[in-house]
Amino acid sequence: ARHQLMGYVTTTMAFAAWFLYRKILFGFQTGQRFKWITAVVVLGIISYTGHLGGSLTHGEGYLSFNPPSSKDLQRTKDVNQALVFRDLIHPILEDKCASCHNSSKKKGRLSFASMESLLKGGKHGPVIESGDPAGSELIKRIQLPVSDKKFMPADNKPPLNSTETRILTWWIRGGVSKEDNKLAELTLPDDIKEDIANF
Repeated sequence: ARHQLMGYVTTTMAFAAWFLYRKILFGFQTGQRFKWITAVVVLGIISYTGHLGGSLTHGEGYLSFNPPSSKDLQRTKDVNQALVFRDLIHPILEDKCASCHNSSKKKGRLSFASMESLLKGGKHGPVIESGDPAGSELIKRIQLPVSDKKFMPADNKPPLNSTETRILTWWIRGGVSKEDNKLAELTLPDDIKEDIANF
């Protein structure tokens, strides 16, 4: 809503500055000074509006130059030590879904920022039915034909590949728990072991 409002403000200010500049240019000798003042003001408004749009698309702090925190560096490449949600499921969702479903931009009131927000679901209810991939809206949406208006990811973003889809399906079928287990603690089917190794 703030980004939309600032879009209106930007448009209004740009036209007002253009109109006033034209009038003052022909009436006063201070037109050049006014030109620079209005240009700086309009540029500031455009920058702020663009920043709000960037935050919606890429999440808060997308312009941050801070080094990753220790929390961000927790992800492991060791399959035996990897956690199911943190190291396997969440990276898939981050890559393919988070541009529309994050803590800042919750399309359909749905966020994949954490296990808690994922299990909470969106305005149409839960997107995951633990133990039932076929009944889970998440799986239904990613398996629709690309031409279907309900297909996800939307807006021609890259779809999940077959490996990612099989991993998500396996995860939901096994029963989704808030407790994040290590892969080494689970009995994995051979085909899923191969998918995880490929991922």
